[in-house]
Amino acid sequence: MFALAACSSPEPGYVSPNAGEPLAPHMIRLDPDALNPAQARKDAQLALYRGDRHLLGTGEMNPASVPGAPDNWREAEWRFGVRTIEDTRDATRDSAHSEFRDEAVRYATAYNRVIFEASPTPPQTSSHLRSPG
Repeated sequence: MFALAACSSPEPGYVSPNAGEPLAPHMIRLDPDALNPAQARKDAQLALYRGDRHLLGTGEMNPASVPGAPDNWREAEWRFGVRTIEDTRDATRDSAHSEFRDEAVRYATAYNRVIFEASPTPPQTSSHLRSPG
């Protein structure tokens, strides 16, 4: 245990202020050490394999911001749900929280892009029809 303390960074990293507390059903708590886009793609592929097509949102409001969503995307048309990553609101407490939020947005962007690419296209909202090519 002492060896771990001697090797750890002198600056404390991000710790959720709600660690150990229950989450609302529309929320998800992510481990800050696992927030890398390569892992997000793998996590999304695993979710798809399990039949789970929920997206990851950021912010503190529901509906949340959905990083990686196409411009014409509407949450109301997405029947698979959005789970908001806990503690990703715009106002941050300190540099560790700001870094966590930025990493969470990058993770959510990579995760959501995999889900969107594998999911049925939602109805188009444009009234302009494409001519056959």
